[in-house]
Amino acid sequence: MKKLGILIFLLIIIAAVVFVAGSRYSIKLGNINLAINQDKDILAGKITSFLEDVEFKDFKKAATYHNEEDQKNANIPRLIEEKFLVKPEFLDIIKYEVKEIEIDSSGKRSKVKTRTIFKVLNTGEVKDMEMIFYFQKADDGQWYMQLKSSL
Repeated sequence: MKKLGILIFLLIIIAAVVFVAGSRYSIKLGNINLAINQDKDILAGKITSFLEDVEFKDFKKAATYHNEEDQKNANIPRLIEEKFLVKPEFLDIIKYEVKEIEIDSSGKRSKVKTRTIFKVLNTGEVKDMEMIFYFQKADDGQWYMQLKSSL
């Protein structure tokens, strides 16, 4: 009976650690990252970093998630205005989260569904928007956001 109690206690501790330190696609304990699905974990990290760059108006860094050819043509402020229907200077991102990541059967294409809550500074209006960003895996194994289909 005592062993069963200890086992249940350990399972509760493990569940708590996973809940606190984990995401939907990996468990992070310090410098150790145990990915449940490595590609989905990479994509979740990329889209989170991208949205953070947009939040802090680092448009040069936001362009780096695209392949080299798209980076040359990327006008991130204009694309943000088209996607959010708000000029970048009036966009105040409050919160964003990854809702779902799908990878096709070839393992080369993916779509990342996000939810972004933002405030339009010149009107005070708060909007809640779901968006899908598309990625493609290049021959070098890196995932790149598709410029024309995402933003």
